[in-house]
Amino acid sequence: MANLPHPSSQRVRLVLLFLTAFFVFSVTLDAAPPTEVAKFLSENCKGCHNASDRAGGLDIDALDWAIDSQENRGHWIRIHDRVVRGEMPPESPLKDAEIAPIAETLKKTLHAEISERQDRDGRTSYRRLNRREFENSLHDLLGIDTPLQHLLPEDGRASGYDTVSEGLRISGLQLEKYLEVIELALDDCIQLTEEPTVFQKRLRYHDEKGVRENLDKGEGVVDPVSGEKHRQLFRQTENAIVFISHGYSPDDLRQFSPPANGLYRIRASAYSVDTRDEAVALKVYSSDWKTSLRGYNQ
Repeated sequence: MANLPHPSSQRVRLVLLFLTAFFVFSVTLDAAPPTEVAKFLSENCKGCHNASDRAGGLDIDALDWAIDSQENRGHWIRIHDRVVRGEMPPESPLKDAEIAPIAETLKKTLHAEISERQDRDGRTSYRRLNRREFENSLHDLLGIDTPLQHLLPEDGRASGYDTVSEGLRISGLQLEKYLEVIELALDDCIQLTEEPTVFQKRLRYHDEKGVRENLDKGEGVVDPVSGEKHRQLFRQTENAIVFISHGYSPDDLRQFSPPANGLYRIRASAYSVDTRDEAVALKVYSSDWKTSLRGYNQ
């Protein structure tokens, strides 16, 4: 604990990290459509798609050429596709030469703009973490498991998902709540206590109560209550206890109980006996029996 930075400096750095990673500022390209495209739209589209008629809910004059938003970019892609497929204009289909400004110029311009943006910003838009991701990040960063996401406002959605940048907006209330959650997480991860005692202890299954009782009771002894014969689940050697049961056996080691929360280094010694050249799997579990069981294979 003596080498830990002061809690206040940790808080400042974490809040600055949060503010740096949380906000991304975008650049909007305010530009008019290419000349050929603007001319084509004026001659073939504005008769219906104008401020007064708004056929299909589209006003060409109000449509921004900037494609920094997915919605705006989608409008131009749909215009291109419907004209190229001959769906627009509906009453007088155009020849290939007449739709060239849309089929070639618009396509190439959109492709160039999108490619440039992807090269600069990546294929996906920057976004803030949603509340589930933010909780997981704090858990991984600080080594805590405190429930946090229920303290944050629900995230917006786009296309049904809460991981799309357009749905993950930020407000003053959200910022305030995220900072409150950071404070709570820091309080849980920084526990100024006395230095724990360092100790070493060697534990043997020979001394485990359940194992000892099973070995000391003679094979074949009848239980007066159940009427069943006692069956030995272990065999004792000079330096080991051999497990001979194929089912669950009382093989949990209860001689040690951690005196405090923390990291403990545990070494287990085991070897296989009479396996008939078959692989033996050993699974070791560590649990406080109050939360979900966690284990690993060796």
